Amino acid sequence: KPMEHKRNETAESPNGMANPATSVETADGRYAPGRRANESWTSGRTESTMRHLSWGRKAWYSLLTLLVRGVMRLFWWSCPVHRVIGSEHLNGLRSSGSPTIIAYWHQMHLFCGNYLLRRSKAGDRLAFLISPSLTGEVPAALVRHWNARVLRGSSTRSGGQSMREMHQLMVRDRYSIVITADGPKGPLHKFKPGALLMSRMTGAPIVPIAYGAKRFTNWHTWDQFIIPMPFTRIVIAIGEPYQIPKDTRIEDFPAVQRQLEALVKKTGALAREAAKA
Repeated sequence: KPMEHKRNETAESPNGMANPATSVETADGRYAPGRRANESWTSGRTESTMRHLSWGRKAWYSLLTLLVRGVMRLFWWSCPVHRVIGSEHLNGLRSSGSPTIIAYWHQMHLFCGNYLLRRSKAGDRLAFLISPSLTGEVPAALVRHWNARVLRGSSTRSGGQSMREMHQLMVRDRYSIVITADGPKGPLHKFKPGALLMSRMTGAPIVPIAYGAKRFTNWHTWDQFIIPMPFTRIVIAIGEPYQIPKDTRIEDFPAVQRQLEALVKKTGALAREAAKA
């Protein structure tokens, strides 16, 4: 007998993973069960793998990658990290071999990303979740330059495929996943649901990370990207792991998202206060 589908079905499959056919992310970054997702959740391949760039565009992206890498190195050289608060939260996970989900705001790529890339080069098993669109080509190339693992996907595009790959990397290969919690396109400081789903499925905690600069400015972009002033003090802060119980219900996700948003903001405030001290 064919399986009958009810309109108000729960947005969860038998294995505990949200069903992409009946669950979507709302405009404010929350998780809404019982609604039909758009086709981007069900795409089996990431957009970047299906796009064939011309020679000219490949050359342009290669040149842009070199330029961005040079600018980033200039920032890292002129703004050394003065202090890292809470590194024991990641060191303990490294020694135990337990995977985790490391999350920071999109605006903090410059130094949070660099800190984690250095940890990856030092031996941490980290995989960076990067948008599958063309805007993710340069970040992906930068991560590969550090010999770190790249996972193309997001909570809003190719979601099902990236979730399966994340699960395999974490459970089988014992990789920790690095995400921008409000990426790739916002809303600003709204924690996306993908990390919550993966944390609940795997039992991996979510660890917030942030950085603060004594003097900085913000770009006029959706994420208000943080640009430190030359030779300013940089402090990185790592918050305590946040564990999501496996019996957490989908309808409870909005409340959990708000708790995580508050935790990431608290970690950022700690880093800013230490940088100004």
